[in-house]
Parts: sequence; structure tokens; C-alpha cells
Amino acid sequence: MDANLFLFKQKTILYVEDDKTTREQTEGVLRLMFKAVLTAKSAEEGIDIFDDGKVDIVLADIGLPQKDGLYLVKTIRADNYRVPIVMLTSMGAQEQLITAANLAVDGYIIKPFDISNLIKTLSTALQRSGSEIARIIDFGENTLFNLSTQEISVDGHILPLGKKERELMSILIEAHPKTVSLDEIHLKLWPLESVGDSALKNLVMRMRKKIGKELIVSVKSAGYRINITPTERKLQGSLF
Repeated sequence: MDANLFLFKQKTILYVEDDKTTREQTEGVLRLMFKAVLTAKSAEEGIDIFDDGKVDIVLADIGLPQKDGLYLVKTIRADNYRVPIVMLTSMGAQEQLITAANLAVDGYIIKPFDISNLIKTLSTALQRSGSEIARIIDFGENTLFNLSTQEISVDGHILPLGKKERELMSILIEAHPKTVSLDEIHLKLWPLESVGDSALKNLVMRMRKKIGKELIVSVKSAGYRINITPTERKLQGSLF
């Protein structure tokens, strides 16, 4: 699972398409990528769904019947300039594309399209909107950590982390490249408790066993640091 797909799994997309076959086929692909997929077959239905629920990104056909995709964009942009909107269009819709660009559309995809182009365009739109994509850290070796949701993905699988495990990951990442002292970690993880060094050692051992990689490095007589090398900082915006 790359960083883009990991981000998509936290998002809800509204997909508006009038053609039933295209809508059902594309919806199946989107459901593999996103946390939730809301579908509509007209601009009016799409607007109602957008107004009723939390939508993180909109994917809509520009050539909808009756009220077209431009009407959908105009209506959404009247109140919301934050949510990214990507339009689906045919090769001959140049005039509509110019209008869409003036309405602050974040991207467009020409039909027919492949999955790689869909992923690239949607991720770029989310990035432009100031999404949390820059909050995903790629450690390499198919290991990702989302600072916003505090989830870790290893080899395409999201692993459950306990509360203390999530907190320790965040502490070490935010301090990188510095080593965090044992006293500081103890103070942040157990501010109201008196625990021995064994509690922290056991926590680190559990995380290493669970993740299968030594992301957390022990610095003798000093503390711990997170193992992030320059080649592993594949962020769309640096945290360090």
C-alpha cells in the first residue's frame, strides 16, 4: 500500500456519474481505495448527498444530463472552496474544461481512464487542498505511518497499535533525528505513574515484534530514536 492509498483509506469520496455501467464499475474500484464511497446519478442528487454528509473529495462526470457537472461545481463552490473536485470528461469537452478551470476545479480525467491515472489525479487534488498527505511517513520496505490517525501499515496491512504504542511512535517521530531520553519518554507516556525501565523496554519489544522491523533504535544509556534515513522520507512536504 503506497502513501496515496493509505491516505485514501481515511477519506470519503462522492462519485457522480449518470451511466449505470460506468458508475457501478468505477464504484467497485473506488471502494477498494476509500473508506467510504457515496454515489449519485445526477447533479441534484450529488448536491443533496454533499449537503447531508461529510465528503472529503468529489469525483463527477462533467456531462451529466439536465443539470451538468458544472452546475454541481458551481453549487458546491458557492459555499465550499475547501473540498477538492475532480471532473471526468471526454476528449471533445474543451470549452467545458475551460469553464471548470475558472470554477476552481482541482483536476480532470479524460475518459476512458486507467487506475494509475485515477490515483495520481485524486492524490494531487487532495494535496492541493491541504490534505494530511504530508502527514504520512514512508519508512521504506512497505512501512507507512499516518501521524493524523496514528495508524501503521506494513506490507499493505494496517496493524493495530495500542495507546502507548501510538504515543511512543508520535513522540519519536516528532523528535527525529534526536534521541529522546528515557526520562522524557517516561514523563510523556506515564505522567501520573511511577513505572520502571522494564515497562518501556517491554513496550519497545512488543512493537518490534508486531511491526517486524527495528524502526525504534536503542541508544545505550541515552534513550530511543526512530530509524528514518534520508532515502525513506518520501513525504509530499517535509516534517523534519
